[in-house]
Amino acid sequence: MSCNEDETVPDDAVRIGLLLPFTGEDAAIGTNYEHAVLMVEDEINRNGGIGGHPVAFIAKDTHSSADRAWQAILELQQEGVVAIIGPESTEIARTILPRLQQSGIPLISPVISGGESIFLDEGYKWFRLSPSASIIGRTFANRLWDDGVTELSLVYSNDDYNLDFIGALAVRFTSRGGLISSRVYLADGALSYADKVAQLKQGGTSDVVISASVEGAARFVNDLTSTYSSTPWDWYLSPLLETPVFPQNTFPGAVEGAQGVGIEVSGYDETFRDMYVSRWKTEPLDGAFFYYDAAALLTLSLEQVAVSGAPFSQESTQVAVDDVAYRGGIQVKWNQLNAGLSQVRAGQAISYSGLSGPILFDEVGEQQKAPLKYWSIVDGEVVDDVVE
Repeated sequence: MSCNEDETVPDDAVRIGLLLPFTGEDAAIGTNYEHAVLMVEDEINRNGGIGGHPVAFIAKDTHSSADRAWQAILELQQEGVVAIIGPESTEIARTILPRLQQSGIPLISPVISGGESIFLDEGYKWFRLSPSASIIGRTFANRLWDDGVTELSLVYSNDDYNLDFIGALAVRFTSRGGLISSRVYLADGALSYADKVAQLKQGGTSDVVISASVEGAARFVNDLTSTYSSTPWDWYLSPLLETPVFPQNTFPGAVEGAQGVGIEVSGYDETFRDMYVSRWKTEPLDGAFFYYDAAALLTLSLEQVAVSGAPFSQESTQVAVDDVAYRGGIQVKWNQLNAGLSQVRAGQAISYSGLSGPILFDEVGEQQKAPLKYWSIVDGEVVDDVVE
């Protein structure tokens, strides 16, 4: 069975929608994430499917666009999906969720970690596997204060993730006694940030947290470095900048020694990475770990619904996902899906232990666990900090 929407899907299949960007500005990640879901699909179908029926993940292209993503959802509804995994961005989620909840289709978002400002009707739980931007911001603020940083300048762009990250960081940092000396907003797509550079230099400290797109952050750093080359800047970076593309697009040495925060995935186990590379001949991106977990958690949950005899619905699926994510059952690791299915079929409570760390949802489906890591830029490369 393939996620490819052109493949023939058996009439009796349990259909799950998959929203991914195969075209548009985020197209590079779509196939990489889809491959992780295929690994779950194959394993579930090798072991009896869901309720004795094959599972079929039906992929639709969001085109990296909220409007196109909604059209994809309408197509998935017509094909009878019982749940949907995705989308890839908070901006798309903001558009589709108010309409999606009216359809009663459950949604699990693997990589979205913002969205605190998206309000849904009581009773509709939108599950998010990635720790929220607010949790990461607060944790990073604690780290900086504990490391002796007492004053910060904040540079950020105006979108859900960056606003949530910076907002939470600022509140926690000041509550610990720190001072925010400057806040600099970066407009996306600007050809120059000369005015923003002047704003930072006039009122800010040289300890700077930056949370923006790679393109915007790199342009700001270059403009600042070229204008004030003699000033030593200490950079602290959001998870969005944990990519080699960022230092590659800044002046040599401009962000050397920068420190960042990120989400830890599979730091304890390279088996999944090896399996992925062996099958697909490419490295899994971090998001692939979360997409695998979303598919595994959802299929085990749907098997619990099937065993109970209840129809697949928003309510039954939400209850089952909470049950399977709860830490009180028999632990089922990411590579024990066969055992997990057997235990569910035997009426036993299970607890899925994923690649992306422990799962603990709050009352609205927000992930409360934050398996975080810290990293630095060393010799122009992104390097994970050594934990002693």
